[in-house]
Amino acid sequence: MQGNPPPPGPAALLPRSRFGLLLAIGVLVLVAGAGIGGYALGASGIGHATIRVQVTDHAGSNLTAQIVVNGALAGTLTIPSDQTASLDVAVAYATANGASFDVAATTTAGPRDSTSVFVNTPGIFVVSLQLG
Repeated sequence: MQGNPPPPGPAALLPRSRFGLLLAIGVLVLVAGAGIGGYALGASGIGHATIRVQVTDHAGSNLTAQIVVNGALAGTLTIPSDQTASLDVAVAYATANGASFDVAATTTAGPRDSTSVFVNTPGIFVVSLQLG
């Protein structure tokens, strides 16, 4: 006679794939990194200010001046002789560091004047330029 086979023991554990665990850890790391990066970007905000460019014409004749801020044309002013005209230019800057803006007034007739202004708070920054 044959003996009875032994009772089945606990089921053998099949090796599980670690892909799911690694995927979950990777997702958590990415979410944490994105959260930290987003906080850092949000903490360093962008501020807005106005540069008021006032140009005085001492050339003895009417002038048309181009106002340039950081190399980009911001506008054109027609200035009567011995008068002052102004132009408001909106600018943006990093609130953590501020920014320096190069402001210039040029004419085709030749007179030119320029200066720089450092902006680190919201408000109006007055820049006075003289032509002629």
